[in-house]
Amino acid sequence: MPFGRVVDTTTGNGLRISADGNPEWKIGGVVIDWSTVAAVGSDTTIPYELTVVKNGQKFLRYGQVVTKIVNTPTMTLTITATGGTYTISGQNPLTGGYVTTTALAYNAVAATIQAALDVAFGAGNIVVTGTGPWTFTPAKDFLYTALGLFTANGTLATGGTVVIAQGNAGTAPNNGMFGPYDPAASDGRQTLTDGEVFIINSTVLQNGLVPGLATGNNDSPGVLYGGQVYKSRVLATAGTHSLAAGPTYTELKAVLPRLVFVEAD
Repeated sequence: MPFGRVVDTTTGNGLRISADGNPEWKIGGVVIDWSTVAAVGSDTTIPYELTVVKNGQKFLRYGQVVTKIVNTPTMTLTITATGGTYTISGQNPLTGGYVTTTALAYNAVAATIQAALDVAFGAGNIVVTGTGPWTFTPAKDFLYTALGLFTANGTLATGGTVVIAQGNAGTAPNNGMFGPYDPAASDGRQTLTDGEVFIINSTVLQNGLVPGLATGNNDSPGVLYGGQVYKSRVLATAGTHSLAAGPTYTELKAVLPRLVFVEAD
């Protein structure tokens, strides 16, 4: 199947969650952000499969629910000036060059600021919201880029200041990557959204662990969103959702309606 770079180094029984051998795959897999996965504190044996994960290593077990990271960084423009004009400058992450908007009046509304940013950075790449202070949010071509903080030149503004500050710091370089579902997270992994939730079919280790076998990052494991799966192998719960227990079965079915649970395995 056409997944990305994968190095499978496992031991034990190699359990999978697919019950019929014909799951509905996410073509291309997903890219795991391993910084969202905690390393084990001691040698750990994966239940039933009996794969041993060595102390200090990371893994995602068969049946793990992974969700998309969508923690987008923002900037805030605050103006106390009562007259004059200002400009906004910043680096275009796609070209590496610095650009500057045309002069904006101190009392320019969001639509006017938006139009100036569209010309300077490309239409729709920065979205302006608010009525003052204004929030700048990367979108479109800038959504998954490391966007530097813009600056405001208010030397021609009078009666106050024009300042751009970091809003939500975000995790732009990791946007679009995936990590384990965690209702206590704040980077998007706490949200179950249709099209952004998948289940890992078989255990994936971050690195090869067995001496003499291949090593390397498992960047893009195979994940599925539909088909028959063994219910007992999916990391989900009939109780309260959590990182350890996973989402509830009801929550999972709501975003993966094509999933069919098979009770016995």
